[in-house]
Amino acid sequence: MLSSGKKKELITVNFNNLRLKILGEEYSITFSTPEQDIKLIENAGYCDSLDKKIVINKNMGNYNILTHDESSKEQLVWDTIKHEIFHAFFFESGLCGYGNDEQLINWLAFQFEKFNNCLGELSIVLGLACEKEVNNQETQEDNKD
Repeated sequence: MLSSGKKKELITVNFNNLRLKILGEEYSITFSTPEQDIKLIENAGYCDSLDKKIVINKNMGNYNILTHDESSKEQLVWDTIKHEIFHAFFFESGLCGYGNDEQLINWLAFQFEKFNNCLGELSIVLGLACEKEVNNQETQEDNKD
């Protein structure tokens, strides 16, 4: 289970039942072990674009995500899921060559929060600018009357 937000005790997500749409295709996210899935022997996770699934290794490197402390476990899982989601986006957009470029995928996954924060700030600025413009237009219309 991975908690989200500040209300960790209230909001949890069971990733074994998680499904998400990536460019219109439904992907599942599941956990497995290298003993159950040979593709996880040397990987923290993988994206299977044919079966539309993202598989996360329960035993990532030296971290056993079932027994390691919650904050490290959550970060490791989140980082791996972001990474695999970027693979899926490239595959689903027909850019498979980029989807196989681990350096590009890693860079995007590591920069994701920065992109998200930047776009969030821009959204706030644009929202405030639009609101100010609407208020200016309403004031000008009121002054005409």
